[in-house]
Amino acid sequence: MDFRATLFSPSRAGGFAVRQRLNADFAASFAHIFAACSEVFEIAEDKAAGLVARIRSGSRETPFLFSLHFRLLAAIEADRLDEAEALVSRILALGPAEPGILFTSLGPDEFPWDADMVAGYFSDEPDALFRYVAPDPALLPDRRAQLSETLQLLHRTVPGLAEELEELVTTIILARGVLKADETAAIEPFQGASALRAFGAVMFDATPDPSLVECAAYLVHEEAHNVLFALAPMDGVVFNPDAERHASPLRDDARPLEGIHHATFVLARIVYAMQAMIESDLLDDADRTLAADIAATNRPLFFDGLETLRAHAKMTEPGEDALGAAEAYMAATA
Repeated sequence: MDFRATLFSPSRAGGFAVRQRLNADFAASFAHIFAACSEVFEIAEDKAAGLVARIRSGSRETPFLFSLHFRLLAAIEADRLDEAEALVSRILALGPAEPGILFTSLGPDEFPWDADMVAGYFSDEPDALFRYVAPDPALLPDRRAQLSETLQLLHRTVPGLAEELEELVTTIILARGVLKADETAAIEPFQGASALRAFGAVMFDATPDPSLVECAAYLVHEEAHNVLFALAPMDGVVFNPDAERHASPLRDDARPLEGIHHATFVLARIVYAMQAMIESDLLDDADRTLAADIAATNRPLFFDGLETLRAHAKMTEPGEDALGAAEAYMAATA
């Protein structure tokens, strides 16, 4: 499949193809890990082979499977073999994600997996500003209802993107973001987050947004990160080291080019979604104006990020595909 051609005409088939790309890398990684571990401790080989085959087929997996994968790698690298054996058992006991999108929260009585592990991976993302804790339970019903309505709105106005989203996002986690350092107190409040090591999950502030259109923009933002994770799960989108920092279109502080690439692609995807919502003729006047304002705000930020990337980034092939698709879309709609 020509991934560049599908990135700005998203569809369920495109989402499945992108996920197959990610799954192929993780299936190969698990196969290698299981083979190495079987030389040290006993593994249920039939279950291991079944899991690898399931992932390779393009299954939707839970974010916890990806979190356990990275925890297992860390245990093996540190020669913690007892921990590695226990992690393999946990991994082989996991089933695939249920159909649809799971709505959950970091509340101790609700989250279905290891909350500390999953939330920690979100907090450990490069330049993450927040750590994530359980939200106010009183906020959850209204926020869940709003997110459900937002997904319905996307299905009506941007159906291909909504279908792609359902292929890639398995879990929405409601949380509260707490700033990690006092000196970052001027940063905007937590709105959403994504993490490769919990692929398929997006973390959202439990406080409802002022409107469905704004909620849609945040949802599209986080889904776009997952598109890039799926396109380039192991090598990322740039070769530049994290220590190399440049101005970012979405942050006041200098950021690694990997983050700038993600931000730039995300901005184009938000513009795409807002334009499609407007062109659907299904928005009322107020929401149409809001969508136009969001698109108009994000458009120049995209070109700021693009300028930085074209000047400094050494992109991987998936990174160039994604940025080229975004650049072509934004130029055609300028």
